[in-house]
Amino acid sequence: MKTTFEKLPAVDGSVACLTCGCGARSDLEMERSIGVGFGSAGYSKNGEMLWQECGEEFDELPTVQQVEDMAKADPDND
Repeated sequence: MKTTFEKLPAVDGSVACLTCGCGARSDLEMERSIGVGFGSAGYSKNGEMLWQECGEEFDELPTVQQVEDMAKADPDND
């Protein structure tokens, strides 16, 4: 299957809070949950939002490892 987009190099670092810039990191622990106290957190694929926090209980939030596993299972998409 031919890909229809250009694969770019990984972005160095991240910002945990887009509102205040707090929490800039170059890596995240795989067991870390994806969620926030205010604002929003989520993940997308090919520009389509697949999940965004909607006030779930902490133990229902996805972990970085779960999202990484989904990405590895479908490497031709971003």
